[in-house]
Amino acid sequence: MSKRFWVGVDVGKGPFWAGISDTEAGVQQWTDLPAQSFENTPAGFDAFVAWAAKNGVDVQSVAGVCLEATGRMSTRWTKALDDRLGPVSIINPALSCAHRKSLGIRDKTDRVDACVLALFGKATEPAPTVFRSSSRQELCELYRLRESLNAQCHANEQRLADGPTSAFVRATLAKMIKAQKRQIKNVEKQMDAVIAEEPELRQDAKRIETIAGVGRKTAWVILSEFHDLRLYKRNQLVALAGLFPKQTISGTSVHKKPRLAKGGGAAVRKALYMCAMSAKRHDPRMRKFAQDLQARGKQPMEAIGAVMRKLLLTIRAVVVNETDYDPQWAPGCSA
Repeated sequence: MSKRFWVGVDVGKGPFWAGISDTEAGVQQWTDLPAQSFENTPAGFDAFVAWAAKNGVDVQSVAGVCLEATGRMSTRWTKALDDRLGPVSIINPALSCAHRKSLGIRDKTDRVDACVLALFGKATEPAPTVFRSSSRQELCELYRLRESLNAQCHANEQRLADGPTSAFVRATLAKMIKAQKRQIKNVEKQMDAVIAEEPELRQDAKRIETIAGVGRKTAWVILSEFHDLRLYKRNQLVALAGLFPKQTISGTSVHKKPRLAKGGGAAVRKALYMCAMSAKRHDPRMRKFAQDLQARGKQPMEAIGAVMRKLLLTIRAVVVNETDYDPQWAPGCSA
């Protein structure tokens, strides 16, 4: 069998560094890996591909290209590479940082980061990243703009409520609040328009809204943050939302109550919390589920967390199974 390689890339605003790890070479130190920097230009990408080829790396021999999530920079870099070296895996920077520490590497340079990413790819084989469609990407950007405008509007409302002594300040704040509310409505209209224009998005949103307690705004959050729910397994989705119970037990002296792991997905958890409170009142199935948990000794907030988790899995189920929600039978939603 021919050799297989992982390529690690440290992307920045300027030049990027790349390192190559051989999957059959056994234990490798980062200093043993071939590494080089390249300009972030079309000529630089050509030089990068040529350098990789000199080291035996091409589309047939590459296992994957691994880089950290750095917002638009990592996305632009991946699109600029244009599949010339096979699949690209964009990972959480916390994972590569933890891997670097586990290897006992104290240095922190661009070259080290590129080599660590190559070693991380070799050790964990992360799945290739699936990018959003143009419609789903636009919906995500619109939703985040809406959240930013909402935060600014609420901050200005609080400043106005504090009662500034300056009449000019009060008038200016009132105008800003009015303008921001108008902008928020315009963004929401555009979000609805994007959903309406894309058949799959439209059907997904419609099915999500058939679930008791889940409304239009929650559908926005779910479709914006997770884009296509068909890409995730149940446990993956729960983990991304930070909704699995985290245990802290050590020896005989440390035995804390289970708590939600949290982490990423704060906007999703916030939306699902409100949905869970509503579902407990209006959905007999969810109400009974929460009551049964409390009867078994769970605390009220633990029961709410479980309802949030069940709601998320129900949302995934109606999308994956392409069916509306039925309170008597919700596929894939076992406790």
